[in-house]
Amino acid sequence: MTFTMISFVFSQKINLNTDNLDALKSLDLTNNQINEIINYRNNIGQINTIYELMVMPNINISDIHSIRNLVTIEILQNSTFEKDMQRASYKLGQWI
Repeated sequence: MTFTMISFVFSQKINLNTDNLDALKSLDLTNNQINEIINYRNNIGQINTIYELMVMPNINISDIHSIRNLVTIEILQNSTFEKDMQRASYKLGQWI
C-alpha cells in the first residue's frame, strides 16, 4: 500500500456498527477479534460505545486504545415499523 492509500484509509473512520468485513480488516485487529465484533452485531445488536468491545473475550483495553482514533460508532435509528413492532411486542408481553 502506498502512503496515499494508507492516508486515505485512515482519513475515513470505520463504523463498527455498519462497516463490512473488508473495512474492519483494515484495523489492527486479528481475524478472531473482527469475527467477534461481527457476531456481536448480528446476535446482540448495535455497539453503543467502544468500551462495549471489552465484553468480547479476545478484545482488551489495549486493543481498544489502538483503534479508538480510527473508528466511529454511529447508532442507527429504528424505522417507524421497527418501533411499532417493539411497542406491540411490549404490549403483548403485558397481556400474557
